[in-house]
Amino acid sequence: MEDAHAVYLSLPNMPGNIRDEDCAIAAVFDGHCGSKFAQSCAANIRDWLTSTDAFKKGNFEKALKDAYCTGDVALHKAMPNELSGCTGNCVLIIQNHLYCANTGDSRAVLCRNGEAIALSEDHKPTNPAERERIMKAGGFVQAGRVNGILSLSRAFGDYAFKDMSLKPEQMAITVTPDVFHTELTPHDEFVIVACDGIWDMMTNEKAVEFVRNEVADHGDISLACERLMNACLASTPTSYGTDNMTIIILQFKSLFLKKVESKFSAE
Repeated sequence: MEDAHAVYLSLPNMPGNIRDEDCAIAAVFDGHCGSKFAQSCAANIRDWLTSTDAFKKGNFEKALKDAYCTGDVALHKAMPNELSGCTGNCVLIIQNHLYCANTGDSRAVLCRNGEAIALSEDHKPTNPAERERIMKAGGFVQAGRVNGILSLSRAFGDYAFKDMSLKPEQMAITVTPDVFHTELTPHDEFVIVACDGIWDMMTNEKAVEFVRNEVADHGDISLACERLMNACLASTPTSYGTDNMTIIILQFKSLFLKKVESKFSAE
């Protein structure tokens, strides 16, 4: 198992009058060629984030970008010869604001009034902007892979592909995340954060529909999470669905949830 995850339901160093318990982190790290980076990121993501000056000033988008970059530098100092790497998809909740930082192809999807809203975009070498950065850094894309090897264009670690003298955003494989922000509404029902073991088997829309139907049927988000993973598992050793799978579902106190709770309380 090369995946790791982190869930924190309170955060220190909150600026202004924001209470620690009004904040949360849910993050998934999908490792490749080993689990060291995924485990290290999961263990340190909260400290990396909350120790940034940007976080203490309330600039959460910059704080997420700074956390990823400073974290990658710290890991390089600790493990300069380690050949593995990992993705990083981190959802940060600050009161009624949601931020999603993504590096790689783990993914987060929001269910808003039954509709799937993508919170991140997969980083692949075939994307024109990603390919341009790779080539400017002296790399190339062959068979959809960086230097014919790596299927991701952004990641923690993978230092064999990184010139550490460059700025993070200039490296062939960059850790710099894209950050998406949205303001939460009463129509926001849940967020799915998962590695590509899930998304290779289900589209955003199918996953949201699956979880929503499960919640409507029995009202148990934990059971919905378990059944979603089971639905993505291969039925035979030679069929699709044999990759590592990690999933977190964050459920909000939405209008939909109130209807579900009313239904079960009336039974």
